[in-house]
Amino acid sequence: MKIGIISAAVAAVVLLLVGLVAPVITAAVLMALLSAASVYEFGRATGASKYMLPFIISLLFALYIPMWAYFGGKTVFLLLGIIVFVIVQSAWLMIKNTKPGLNQVAVFLLASVLIPFAFAVPVKLALIGRGQFLLPFVLAFVSDAGAYFVGTYLGKHQALPELSPKKTYEGIIGGLLASCIAAVIFCFIVFLLKFRVAWLGVIVYGILCSAISQFGGSVFTCLKRHCGVPSFGKLIPGLGGILDRVDSVIFCAPFTMMLLLAMPLFS
Repeated sequence: MKIGIISAAVAAVVLLLVGLVAPVITAAVLMALLSAASVYEFGRATGASKYMLPFIISLLFALYIPMWAYFGGKTVFLLLGIIVFVIVQSAWLMIKNTKPGLNQVAVFLLASVLIPFAFAVPVKLALIGRGQFLLPFVLAFVSDAGAYFVGTYLGKHQALPELSPKKTYEGIIGGLLASCIAAVIFCFIVFLLKFRVAWLGVIVYGILCSAISQFGGSVFTCLKRHCGVPSFGKLIPGLGGILDRVDSVIFCAPFTMMLLLAMPLFS
């Protein structure tokens, strides 16, 4: 656990430096790398990585979309990227025409589209403001930590015994509370920086973002069980793979952006 805490602390420092100090393009590059790493790990887990051409194309697409979001996000370049992606992947499937592993490839191709677009969202948020960029990461990661620690030390009632035996109702509530507390602290810091905060929406953000984050984590846990792997990777000491840590953000970031558009939290 100590190694995991140290790894989490280092990751948090890097994220804060990127979010608060570094140029916005640094955030775009980081999101592109996280996107590609997540797609890579997912491809390894599903077994789709053995199909070299679609795997490489998916990795390039994962790098392309977050950078597309940074460089203006023009529709024509988005369509061009999607068209090339779909044509190459479809052509490969038709040429091969192999039934073994086709379901795995289909799941991988779906994820290799959803994951890059999810990581393009923080890039768009970074272009709006640094607080907006950090918000989904703070709420998702704090929710994960709260759910883990409360579930580990106080959890008694299993929520998903067949899917995730360690996931408890106490842990879910702990994640919700931790996210709400994080939202309050985050917005208080923003308020001290002379921004206006919509205080009535703070708890709403905390609850909803935690709920969608925990749901996202459960979805990827289900996919891990389906693939028969305990984790998506081992890149982060004590914490598993990149995708194991950012699975909740993949769901939380787009949802946070929708909330910010519908109900701005600070300005």
